[in-house]
Amino acid sequence: MATRSIIAEVSAKGWQGRYCHWDGHPGTKLDQLLLLVARDGLQTVTQTIIHDNYSWSSIDPFSKAEEDSQWKFVEGYGYAHNDIEEPRRYMFTEADTDFAWAEYLYVLGVRGIQVWTASTDVDGVETWVTSEDHFHPYTAVFA
Repeated sequence: MATRSIIAEVSAKGWQGRYCHWDGHPGTKLDQLLLLVARDGLQTVTQTIIHDNYSWSSIDPFSKAEEDSQWKFVEGYGYAHNDIEEPRRYMFTEADTDFAWAEYLYVLGVRGIQVWTASTDVDGVETWVTSEDHFHPYTAVFA
C-alpha cells in the first residue's frame, strides 16, 4: 500500500501543491525533500515538483530511468504523471476537503519544511493537523 502525500509551496492564500503516490512517510520523504532543496535550491525544486509536473508516482533524488516505465522520468526527481487531462484539477490547496487519500502534507517554505498529517473527522471531512516537531529548518539539517 502506498503512503500518499502532497508536496506544496507557500501561496498567497496558504499553500498549493501536487500529489505524490509512493512513500510519503516523513521517515523517507522529509529527507528526500531536504536533500533536493540543498542540492538544487528551493526555487528549482518547487518549479520542478509543483509547476512543471502535474502529479507524481514517486519522488526520489536517486531514481534511475526504467525502460518499461509508463511514467515520465524526471532526472534527479523521480517519476511524474504528466498524462493528466486537467492539470489544474490536480493542484491541491488548503481550501480542498478531499486530499486524494494523502496521509502527509509537506509545505516547502523559505526557511524549512512544515509537515502535516491528514485527519478525518466524524463527518468524513479531511483536515491537516500538526505536532510540536512539524517544522524542519533547512539550516538545522545542512549547517
